Amino acid sequence: MIKTKLFWIPRSLSIILILFLTLLSLDVFEMQGTMLEKIGGFLIHMVPAFVAFILLALSWKYPLPAGLVFIFSGIIFAMRFPMALNFMIIPSFVVLIGILYVAIYWGSRKKQQADR
Repeated sequence: MIKTKLFWIPRSLSIILILFLTLLSLDVFEMQGTMLEKIGGFLIHMVPAFVAFILLALSWKYPLPAGLVFIFSGIIFAMRFPMALNFMIIPSFVVLIGILYVAIYWGSRKKQQADR
């Protein structure tokens, strides 16, 4: 029971992150311009959501590399765009997801070694 909850927590948080990034991308359609420009802007704004989706897909099979990429991408985002403290919620959330993936990987690995 606990294993299944721990398995789903970072994946659920990843899905929430993807949905949130998608929601933020929708603001493009309120800007001025042609529909083609708006669609192009939407696709550009969706790049982080696409990357998070690819990481989510990879995390099912390879949680450690996906977790490390989540951690590093959150840190790089925070360093590259040093904004006000209230905007650090998104990179902190990404780092938290990565830490959870790594922790679950190491926990499952220790359990496998103890079973031997």
